[in-house]
Formats: sequence, C-alpha cells, structure tokens
Amino acid sequence: MADLEKCRSCHKPVRFVETLNAKMVPLDPDPQPNGTIFIGNDGRARYLTKKQRQCRACGCTELTACRTGRQDLLGEPVGCSWIELDLCSECVGRSVQRYVSHFATCPQSAAWRGGSGDADRVARVRAAVEKSIERGETDQDFHLGRRR
Repeated sequence: MADLEKCRSCHKPVRFVETLNAKMVPLDPDPQPNGTIFIGNDGRARYLTKKQRQCRACGCTELTACRTGRQDLLGEPVGCSWIELDLCSECVGRSVQRYVSHFATCPQSAAWRGGSGDADRVARVRAAVEKSIERGETDQDFHLGRRR
C-alpha cells in the first residue's frame, strides 16, 4: 500500500490510493469498521455500494469476476463464483480492511470542496450522491454526469 503523507490542511497522516477511475483518494491510514472504501486485489480503492453485488474482500462483481488462472474443459478462462451474498470463491478466509476517506474526517475538508463550503451545498451534494446510488449508478456514471 502507498506510503503515508500529510494532509495539506490539517497535517494528519493520510494515504493516497488510486481509484478505478484513475483518481487519487486520500484515506485515513488506519482501517475502520464503518469504512466505505476497501483496497482490491489490484491495489485500487473501491467504494462499497448497496445496489451492486460485490465481494467484500476483493471488490469483484458479477460483471468483473476475479481471474483465477483456471480454465474450463474448452480452454476458456474461469472466473470466481459466489460463496456467500457478498463473498467470492477466491476470497474465502480472507479478511477485509475498510477505510474512511479523509474528506469525511478532515476538519478543513470544506476548504477543499471549492466555494465557501456552506452546509446547504454539502447537503445538496449528499442528496445527489444518495439519489445516484438509489438509481444504481456507478461512481463513473455519477462523476461523468450520466443518468440511467
């Protein structure tokens, strides 16, 4: 995992990790049981979602199965399978560490949001994110402005 750096606002330690969208997200360095972000097998940060079936350990989905290295009788690659509702066959017995975005814990985070950081703007952004989750949009859909 990435080395620790210091937040430029509050000077607390943070760890920058690349997301699936090739953007860097600052994480608090210590795992938290209430965290909404985990690090997948590829070292990238993944957000836990409620709408998509997703492995709690590696982040694979029904559309992006783990590459197991095995092949079926026809020589086609075989991906993982579901063992539990949120656990794939490649991750049985593996523990997951969840992290919290430093944007959620930094006392200076409003300064990084652009503008004055007023409570109304923050509430509007949270409402927009919740609506996109309800519609089943991915992070990429939300950030690119695509609506389903």
